[in-house]
Amino acid sequence: MSVVEVLKFGSSVLRSAADLPIAVDEIYRRWRAGSHILAVVSAFEGVTDQLLGELSGVADLECGEATAAYVSTGEQKTAALLLGSLRRSGMPSRIVEPREIGLIAKGSILESAPFSVDESALRRLWLDYPILVLPGFYGIDVVRCTFVVDGDGGRWSIDPAESAVVRTIPRTRVRRR
Repeated sequence: MSVVEVLKFGSSVLRSAADLPIAVDEIYRRWRAGSHILAVVSAFEGVTDQLLGELSGVADLECGEATAAYVSTGEQKTAALLLGSLRRSGMPSRIVEPREIGLIAKGSILESAPFSVDESALRRLWLDYPILVLPGFYGIDVVRCTFVVDGDGGRWSIDPAESAVVRTIPRTRVRRR
């Protein structure tokens, strides 16, 4: 199998949709070199804080399940826009959700840590799509509820996919942008 590269694009690089070409160029270079790519994306700059603000106006932030589900939509939006940009550039890619790859998190719903990822699921997906785009900073628990990973008041420092994939798949390289 090809080398696996986890490319992490945080909000310091992808501040808005206007910055997507940066990620597309980086992904293209790695893909053309023969790597299988897992591009993990954060919400655009300020989006997580905006979502938390919206949520506090209508729901109790103590309801971890609602908070985790709502906050993860920021990452999902960025992933969808990146996928559209990759496809427009002719790259074989698709979005992958934590449920599809068994990205399991353990701990409390808003303060969890990555536990495992299903390597065989990733390898099956890479057979048809050498570029996978994963919305970052959330996983699932063993009963498939959405969990925020490494939450710290809406500011997270490490991504669950990065950690779990590196531990699970040999010859994985991580590059943070």
